[in-house]
Amino acid sequence: MNTFARWNQNRILQQTMHANQRKNRSGWPVLYLFLDFDGVINVPYEVGTHQYAQAVDTGDFRLANQHCIERLSRLCLEFKPKVIITSSWRYSGLDYCRQYLQESGLDKQVNVCGMLPVEEEDRRENQILHYLAKHPDYEGILVLDDMKMDVLADYQVRTEFDFGYTDDCDKKARAIFQRSLKREVS
Repeated sequence: MNTFARWNQNRILQQTMHANQRKNRSGWPVLYLFLDFDGVINVPYEVGTHQYAQAVDTGDFRLANQHCIERLSRLCLEFKPKVIITSSWRYSGLDYCRQYLQESGLDKQVNVCGMLPVEEEDRRENQILHYLAKHPDYEGILVLDDMKMDVLADYQVRTEFDFGYTDDCDKKARAIFQRSLKREVS
């Protein structure tokens, strides 16, 4: 995507958020958090660790990192976003993803309420943009993903696959949500 197209898409996203902030002053702002699993909350176990040995023994390679999940829970409880699953895990269905997150330690109060369509073959970034076009009620967005996104770069915290949603990532995510809230107040 060229620079002008990226600038134009960003301008459209910001105008939509600004218009929604004027409409929704009475309640909590509508924030969307687009969540990938692998490389964000799921990080590979180090060979030789207890977790790795247990996964090999049981065949259960659920790789949810407790620290990543705890950070995500705190973020979601504080900012109350609508969590939309973007991960390929969504092919197992929303109920499965919600259960996996909760069994991994995500607070049950976190609003995991949707997912990107599974039938779309487009790039994930384009799928998110299509989702936002169909759900224009948002006042702020955050994308947690280890995959690079050009148009959504200003709203993305790009994690590293081997480390996931770290303290540094959490600070960046909070800053993105805070920018949305500050725009609302002004």
